[in-house]
Amino acid sequence: WQGELHIRTLGHRALYQWVSISEMEAFRRKDRSYVCIASDISELKHNEVRLNELAHYDSLTGLPNRLQLGKDLRTAISRANRSRDSFAVLFIDIDNFKLINDSFGHEVGDEVLKFFTGKLQSLMRESDTLARNSGDEFVALLEGDIEAVDAQQFAMRVLRTLESPFLYTDQKINISA
Repeated sequence: WQGELHIRTLGHRALYQWVSISEMEAFRRKDRSYVCIASDISELKHNEVRLNELAHYDSLTGLPNRLQLGKDLRTAISRANRSRDSFAVLFIDIDNFKLINDSFGHEVGDEVLKFFTGKLQSLMRESDTLARNSGDEFVALLEGDIEAVDAQQFAMRVLRTLESPFLYTDQKINISA
């Protein structure tokens, strides 16, 4: 037998082992012996998890990326078809983001993106998904029998939330979408 074992230590640390067990015949025919060879593959498994995160989540904001959003949208469509619910997809783009990057630098631009992400997340419900589609483009997926008026109200809340400027050191940066 060979296979992968997931082991939890007493300290709750996860260990992964690749184990191979082979049967050996002893000198007397009726006795059997077994040889077990185990290799620690914990680092490999942790790297696998990290690669999966990098493939599906934005490293700056921690939000699902375009690839993960596609999966989430397919799931939302299937769920809506089964339950006869509706959902809404809103594309949200930061206005003049290139100007922010050019005027204040990319470090400040990154902080603006994180600030913007926090503002949007504060408006989301547990059942909703916020994803970063690309540079300054976000997608809100609102699920659970959403009507057009609900999506419109959400969009208005987004715009109202952005009325207060982003403060970076002593700089005030106005953001709109």
